[in-house]
Amino acid sequence: MAQVDPSWENSKMNAEYQVCTDELKQVLKTLGKFRKGKFVIGDAIFEFLSDSIDITFNGMSMSVDAQGEGKGKLKIKSGAIRFLSSIPCKEETVKVWVKEGSLHIEGLSVNKDGSLHKGTRSVDCEWMDISPKVIELPMDPPLGLILSLHFMYTKEE
Repeated sequence: MAQVDPSWENSKMNAEYQVCTDELKQVLKTLGKFRKGKFVIGDAIFEFLSDSIDITFNGMSMSVDAQGEGKGKLKIKSGAIRFLSSIPCKEETVKVWVKEGSLHIEGLSVNKDGSLHKGTRSVDCEWMDISPKVIELPMDPPLGLILSLHFMYTKEE
């Protein structure tokens, strides 16, 4: 059984974004083309930022404009890129979210009789939270502690 890197965890997943359907489909289809053949290197990485979702696969990165909450990175298996790229959706925007060990993309699903119904595409993933950590200080911190914060934490923190 494969070992999971301890920095990737499935416990605190919480990201929900709205993205342009056509833009997401185009990025996933482009990256899915790189899955053909023997030259697949590792997993696909989705990085959820405040205003975009960056997707890296097989050494190539592409970005999709997005609006939402939650910051983090997730890994999915390389085969899931083609599955996700075939989102049958007529909506202008689509909801993308991460919850309980899965990446979900809202769209339409096809019934056995060929009719469409609202549904989601989901794939298993591993999550790494990258939201900024809260810096806690005492109620009335000494001046030396305040001045030394930039040595103890990064600018992002």
